[in-house]
Amino acid sequence: MGETVSSSRAQTLLNDYFSNKKVKELSTILLVDEVDHICNRKQDVVYNILDWPSQTGSKVVVITIANTMDLPERVLRGCVTSRMGLTRLVFKPYTFQQLQEIIMNRLIGNSTFDPDAVQLVARKVAAISGDARRALDICRRAIDLIKPEDDSQLITIKHVDQVLNSILSGVRVTAISTHILEL
Repeated sequence: MGETVSSSRAQTLLNDYFSNKKVKELSTILLVDEVDHICNRKQDVVYNILDWPSQTGSKVVVITIANTMDLPERVLRGCVTSRMGLTRLVFKPYTFQQLQEIIMNRLIGNSTFDPDAVQLVARKVAAISGDARRALDICRRAIDLIKPEDDSQLITIKHVDQVLNSILSGVRVTAISTHILEL
């Protein structure tokens, strides 16, 4: 445990583990979040992960989560998609109220955030993506704006606006750079 190995060594170790007869007595649920990030050109990692449940006597269930619904059709080769089940669940984006509750739950015991600032983050993110990670990242970046030695300073709408403007300006720079490269 705690050992760092190459991807090919990790693949070998995992293949050995999931084909071990002792392990087959137990069921294993393997959840692969953001599977789109491990899709390399050869797609061997994803193929092997999805192949484990099809091995004789396997008690492995693989659940994958991707950021897009069309990942199998758009990115994965046929030999990989043949290993996948057909069930797809769509997770709707979080609403303003849900995001606000998530942020407030994370801030329990921490009075550094003005409730109006939390509301602004929740409204902006709900209108754009509904992504809780993005909302929490905006909050973290707003906290980073205040002086570390002054933990009594309140995070206000002004701080959140600064973060939102920096994100927006970064998107604009990327869009302009991409457009210039296309010319």
